[in-house]
Amino acid sequence: MTGSKSATASMDMPPDTSHKHRRLIRRPIGTMHRNLARGNPREAIGVHVRIASCYNLLMREARSRINSRWRLTLPQFDVLAELARADEHGFTFVELSRLLLVTSGNLTGIVDRLEARRLVRREPGDQDRRVIRVRLTEKGRAMTGEMLPKHTEDLGQVLSFMPKSALQHLSALLDDVRHGLVAREGA
Repeated sequence: MTGSKSATASMDMPPDTSHKHRRLIRRPIGTMHRNLARGNPREAIGVHVRIASCYNLLMREARSRINSRWRLTLPQFDVLAELARADEHGFTFVELSRLLLVTSGNLTGIVDRLEARRLVRREPGDQDRRVIRVRLTEKGRAMTGEMLPKHTEDLGQVLSFMPKSALQHLSALLDDVRHGLVAREGA
């Protein structure tokens, strides 16, 4: 595929990348998926293990920083972060559980603890008073206003050993993986 550009591949390759590796990265995702599935099952398991390992290491670091700085668990942090992105009506438990991929039952305890700290509040819905919405309080909004930018800085610091071009390239590759998995799930 010399001379052509894949829509999914980044052309900002680090200078030390081999010609063979550049060709592999430029392949459309369908080609990469077929080749991986047919001829590289050991590579697939290696990629899976590396992604899981990196995820676990990043989450351990994030969990530690979030807990030591704000005395929050990672699920509590996630709820606050989602509520910070919500409009003034907040989210229902069902909406939050879908966004966070947790059950409403698990979410109840998380919201209870955040409510005890006066970071969130439950309110009846405008249309249907049986529906409970969760919103940030002023204290919660102030905390997330400080917390989210600091979290972004923390992650930048944790990954500072990687050059920006490598992070961009990794991000593009992970997007390819995510899109391929979503497409496979939909098929």
